[in-house]
Amino acid sequence: LTGTVTPGAPSEGGGQPGGDVADAAAGQAAGEPSSEEDTEPAGQPVPDQNQPQLAAPGSEQAQLGQEGVMPLAVDYDVDDSGGPLLLSDKVALAAAAWTAAVEGAVDLDIGPVPGSRNTLRYGDEALLGPDTLSLTTVAPDGTVTALLSPTAGELAQTAIMHELGVIMGLGVGGDGVMATAVSSRLDAPTEADVAELAARSRFEPADLTRDGRVDFYDLLAVAEAFGATGVNLAGDLDDNGTVDEADIELLRQRYQFGGPEQTAPEAGD
Repeated sequence: LTGTVTPGAPSEGGGQPGGDVADAAAGQAAGEPSSEEDTEPAGQPVPDQNQPQLAAPGSEQAQLGQEGVMPLAVDYDVDDSGGPLLLSDKVALAAAAWTAAVEGAVDLDIGPVPGSRNTLRYGDEALLGPDTLSLTTVAPDGTVTALLSPTAGELAQTAIMHELGVIMGLGVGGDGVMATAVSSRLDAPTEADVAELAARSRFEPADLTRDGRVDFYDLLAVAEAFGATGVNLAGDLDDNGTVDEADIELLRQRYQFGGPEQTAPEAGD
């Protein structure tokens, strides 16, 4: 199991309004504790240098990566205390696995930065329990802490790859390292994991339907998710763990006015 706990979430299952816990579970056994911090106010989006930075399609930044490939910069910090082995070594191996897997699809620059707001460390075995490999907490300001079970054993690498995927902005699903539950070891992200990360790097966050524009159907997606809490939710444009008025304001700033199409676009079209 994997999971995520955010402020105001109801219970693991992700995306339901209210409560204290939201499931943003991942491909191992992770859960995420809730935060009591205040949510960020709506307003002009401020780039967070400690969070994944995605280049907007067609922008000058997008041309700085490999030919035809979008750049994605991600940093993290590691606390080695509390575990049987150096967690930093395991995280470095997981980061290398992601980098190798996405080569040619995403120009990924991922590595440790002291003081990063994305932190990985060992968790308390009593807190995680026997069936939880990792647990991710997210605060309203986007601070992410990933806890790894000291008894994860051979599944530890898969759990860490999953947590790095969460830090990179990936949601939970599929049969790869981002799956909700993993029963066997995976040595690298799957093609589906890579495809999802590549798609995220090609479209701006407000383009929820991934059709190349921010319009009525993206507004509809935010409306449907309004009030939901969790990690990397579609519609949580400011990454504070809640789909709220601040996200509507961010979408408004990117909105392109026009009549809705007769047929709603499918995600990725």
